Amino acid sequence: MNIRLSLLLVVGAISFLTAQDSISTIVDAKNPTNHTIYAKRTFVNHFFGSNHSVLDFDDYTGGFELKYARSLNDKLDFAIPFRVNVIHLPEELKNRRNISFDGLLELHYDKKATIDPYLVAGAGFAAEPNGISDIQVPLGLGFNIRLNRVLYLNLQSEYRFSFSGNRKNYVHGLGLGLNLNELIQPVAPPVLIEVADRDKDGVLDEEDECPDMAGKRELNGCPDSDGDGIGDQVDACPDLAGPPEHKGCPDSDGDGLFDLVDDCPDVAGVRSFNGCPDSDGDGIQDSKDDCPNEKGIRALNGCPEKIKDSDGDGVADEIDRCPQLAGPANAKGCPDSDDDGLDDSQDRCPNKPGPLSNSGCPEISMEDKATLEFAVQAVNFETGSAALTAPSLPVLAKLVDILKRYPEYQLFISGHTDSVGEEEKNRVLSQSRADACKNYLVSQGVSASRMSAMGYGQTQPKASNETLEGRLLNRRVEFALRLK
Repeated sequence: MNIRLSLLLVVGAISFLTAQDSISTIVDAKNPTNHTIYAKRTFVNHFFGSNHSVLDFDDYTGGFELKYARSLNDKLDFAIPFRVNVIHLPEELKNRRNISFDGLLELHYDKKATIDPYLVAGAGFAAEPNGISDIQVPLGLGFNIRLNRVLYLNLQSEYRFSFSGNRKNYVHGLGLGLNLNELIQPVAPPVLIEVADRDKDGVLDEEDECPDMAGKRELNGCPDSDGDGIGDQVDACPDLAGPPEHKGCPDSDGDGLFDLVDDCPDVAGVRSFNGCPDSDGDGIQDSKDDCPNEKGIRALNGCPEKIKDSDGDGVADEIDRCPQLAGPANAKGCPDSDDDGLDDSQDRCPNKPGPLSNSGCPEISMEDKATLEFAVQAVNFETGSAALTAPSLPVLAKLVDILKRYPEYQLFISGHTDSVGEEEKNRVLSQSRADACKNYLVSQGVSASRMSAMGYGQTQPKASNETLEGRLLNRRVEFALRLK
């Protein structure tokens, strides 16, 4: 291929890229495509791989480059550089003229920055008059340094792989870039933005959470009809003053239930009876208690029993599930040591209050649950073994603290792997890793009887084993607290 044909290919490539952009399109301010022309002085070194140093400046020859670049998006440009150089070759061929052109992709860090580094990669064609022609693959790094709105200082260095033996080379360039869009487009005059305040309350619409209703500045422009300091838009009772803890609704009797949901809003009561009182504490609402000031039994409508009560707990033996052990009526006469509403015989944690839904035991706090979840990703092992890594030990120490605070719970440790390798080896490895965690916790004072360890190998994946991310999620040890 001769030089004249090379020039025709360059012109044809540029024409193809710009065929969709007329001059009117280039100057359209709304068009996101940028067009930039670069002119650079180049320095070429063909002595790569010889016993010459890349810092031997006698090996460099000069040239000139003209490059056209078109943006594909806000990070990526396509560029076509055309270069003419005089080159020296290692076989003592000097002052040979060389012409090349490339098709390049340029990955930019930030085109709007003052200093914008970018990576270069692509393919090109080089030709020497009356000499060889070959395909080359350039890889490099460049910098655009913004001098003003339209002009850049451009520096670029690249290494060019060659398919013709001794034609691989370094190319360094220094020059200027001209942004055609910025050059042609006029600078837009500043736009005066009208300041809007539709409700005339002194709070601009852009800051006003209630732009169509006049309000107070301290409430971000929203009204407060009842003057309780809570904006109407979040006040459950906008026409009745109330405290923030009740979403702006009143609580006339101060029993913790606001009036709208309090069946007895003028008399302090208990939540279990929707705010109505139980004066004698016998578990029967005063309005349904025939003896509201004297503790009684439900069978007698809240009045004291007049028949045998062996344990003296106010619950008649005939309806007392524990006639020889004193207990409250709401526990059917059986002891309820922690007063959580579940008698000791059914309470799995009789000395610690807990909800009925958790068998009377305290629930694991959200913070401790988060620690257990974190341990799944934070407890790791040496590659291909069951040896715990050093960063895993502080995480396991936190599990020791949790187990001390929840003596009623059992810790279940399960090991898992991805599907790479033999299934039986994966099961053995997962068992070894679960055992390693258990053994470490035992060494820190946790009873082995409170823990179980089981390896499931690759049988319980959390994600697809087809991806690296999925396999990382599948290689794990999980920790779960359950009541004994």
